Amino acid sequence: MAPFPSRRSSSSAASILPISIAHHPQPAPQPSGTTSYPPANGAHDGSSSSHHDRSASTPPRASSPAPSTSGLTPKQLYGGVDEPQAGLLHGPGRSYDSKKAVRQLLEENHITKHTYFNDDGFHNHAAHHLLASYSLGAPASLLKNIWEVHLIEGTKPMLPLHPIGLTEANWTKHLGNEKFYPNYLAFFMRQIKEIPLATSQYAERKSSVIPVLERYLLGGQGQMLVRAVSGALHGLINIGYGVEFGLDALVAEGLAQSAVTSPQVSPLFDAAWPPPPRTQTAMQFTLSSALSSFKLGSGSFGTMPIASPSDSFVQTAARLPRERRVPREGLAGFTILERILHDARLAPDVAVFEKDFPKLGNLLKRRADIIIEWCDEWKFSCDASPDYGEEHQAKRKEGTPLKTPNWEEVVEKCEELLWMATVLYASSTRPGYACKPKMDFFIMHGLTSVLFLPAILEVVSPHLRPYILHTHFRMIVSYWISRGRPNLWIKETLMAAPLYPMPPDASSPSTSAVARYLASLHARKEGELGPDGVPKTPQVDANGRLRLEEELAEATETPLDLLGGGNPWSTVLASAVDHPDDHVAKVIRSLAFAATHFGQSPAGFYQASLPGTEVMDGSIFIRAAGMTLQAMGWCHEGESPGSWDRSALGFESAWENEPRIPGYDLPASRSSSSSFKGKQRPERPEDQEEDDFVGTPGSRSRTNSPPRFGQGLGFDPAMPASPVRAVWASSSRPGSGVEASSRPGSGASTPRDGRMQTPILSEGVLETRLMVGRGDEAEREEEMRRRRDAEEDEDRELMA
Repeated sequence: MAPFPSRRSSSSAASILPISIAHHPQPAPQPSGTTSYPPANGAHDGSSSSHHDRSASTPPRASSPAPSTSGLTPKQLYGGVDEPQAGLLHGPGRSYDSKKAVRQLLEENHITKHTYFNDDGFHNHAAHHLLASYSLGAPASLLKNIWEVHLIEGTKPMLPLHPIGLTEANWTKHLGNEKFYPNYLAFFMRQIKEIPLATSQYAERKSSVIPVLERYLLGGQGQMLVRAVSGALHGLINIGYGVEFGLDALVAEGLAQSAVTSPQVSPLFDAAWPPPPRTQTAMQFTLSSALSSFKLGSGSFGTMPIASPSDSFVQTAARLPRERRVPREGLAGFTILERILHDARLAPDVAVFEKDFPKLGNLLKRRADIIIEWCDEWKFSCDASPDYGEEHQAKRKEGTPLKTPNWEEVVEKCEELLWMATVLYASSTRPGYACKPKMDFFIMHGLTSVLFLPAILEVVSPHLRPYILHTHFRMIVSYWISRGRPNLWIKETLMAAPLYPMPPDASSPSTSAVARYLASLHARKEGELGPDGVPKTPQVDANGRLRLEEELAEATETPLDLLGGGNPWSTVLASAVDHPDDHVAKVIRSLAFAATHFGQSPAGFYQASLPGTEVMDGSIFIRAAGMTLQAMGWCHEGESPGSWDRSALGFESAWENEPRIPGYDLPASRSSSSSFKGKQRPERPEDQEEDDFVGTPGSRSRTNSPPRFGQGLGFDPAMPASPVRAVWASSSRPGSGVEASSRPGSGASTPRDGRMQTPILSEGVLETRLMVGRGDEAEREEEMRRRRDAEEDEDRELMA
């Protein structure tokens, strides 16, 4: 378990009611005559809706007192949990027993556990782990073991209700206070359980979950969307699980968690993000109400467009051509990443320092305005070119609404975020080191959270979708910069990872990885482990196997060579569903979804000025999945759990103690001020027209992008003498004699038995295997030519 600490303020409020967890009070139904959200003219039936806040259109009513909570049970107070729907991944493995088990466990977590499991603000991940594993096919027995793991090391009891009740009039007054989590949970559940009015286009829905989501998360009050992404995006993740699986209780959990989180990333966003809806005139309100009674929508007379797409995200994505994708307006996301790499203002030890804690918060204090400038270059076709002068800043403070893009472009932008999150996550680890891949813990959350955007984008109103996408874009870029802005080794690391990830040469364990991990927790708790963590008895070995070494030696090895035609995802998914770290299942689920719908994309699909995008194709998702399991352990197959990297990979200290692979030629560095020793990316010839690509200090490009910094730093066009296609260290038993061989299309080297080994150091002897492509001069010249062509194509694209 590796939760994320969330900073939050705790007001010195009144004392907590001495109510036991088993006798939590529950709100009674609202008194008759009390109106509540959603408004009568709200609409959202999956095809069309209008979005007007009646509270902004009618005279304010007197605030209702908080409902009585006397004598009510926790389930009455916080609501139950429904059976989960199928979710985004529709693979086999789910059963009636597993659905029943996951519902019961989710409900127990919902009504008896707090959103944090300690006083430092570490998040409760139990619901995430249960749903991720359930969707990947975990049986009921495994789900129960997962819950037991979280009971031991990842949950704490629900706090008693605070004596101050929450209403629609005062719900923003206690934001950021952890003590109000149970009050916020009860408040949002009360709002969600309201049955939509018969005249509303939500009338066919059983609850008001979507209008509540739009009003409280996206309504512009209390910085709720900013709070939802401030705790490593956990609030948004929890809400996303609720929307994806049709679980109103989890949406309420996510809203309540967001409410008690401090808005740490507020420098990235406007004061009102999104801005609250404008007030309707009396005539508009009358016409809207009349039309909504006929369920015709009221977008023509209101201030916001009507929702929602007639085709799902998946259906729309399937229609989009799998050919080179260029932005309809502005810069491509990968182009922005490349330019940020060359912006000296955002370099490590300039924008963020190794000693900073927290790094993201300190980065935003210094450089939020620069990050916003670059992120504003990621535009929709309906966007006007940004102006970074005083007028633009004044408009931002006023909360000028973003324009509404069409649904197809929304899907394109969301897909681009999936690719970007994968690249930032899996290509930040440096090549040429004889260690396991280093997967950054914080960048990883950008990948686990992006999976929920398709489900959320489908149900919210069109005018709110660009805010969700821009929010996620700014967050993944900011987290990457805060980790020292590590270079992105797409070709050297990500595209060199195995196309067919294979577990290590290990015997098949007799029990699941989660069961073995749970046994080790019990053993540690009962004092059966020594001070070094090694079992005192032979029942559990160093890898957590519940067998003796003699039994392991006699066990029959599991055939693992799937290169003859097997689906590599079968092995990956089986290992991910049975991993004790919940983040592994979440990462693999995001990658599996992307591979299902975008895995057939050809090389150069997102070709941009960022080196490596010219060879990047849809295989990055399976390659990143293999890197994840290599770093975190193939636990299902018998390996010990690994750990996420928290060292900030862009700083030299993260690598200075790692052994280098002998004879490896360092690729060129991309960064304008990186301390990584290596030649930097070549500059363009002086006679090439490039004023739209490289701006002099104080100037802007033809797309009105911010000026580029760090020019004239001595870029050398020379390529490494021995361009490396893949560098993966392999270990074997002494005397086994591992030989290197290359399998066509794999993009990596494997031993001749087809097993992909994990790089390790054994008894001071490092056994490595290199796959180094010895390219001649012609190949290097061809590579340079392709790169120049790619950059020229981008120039023409931007000039057009």
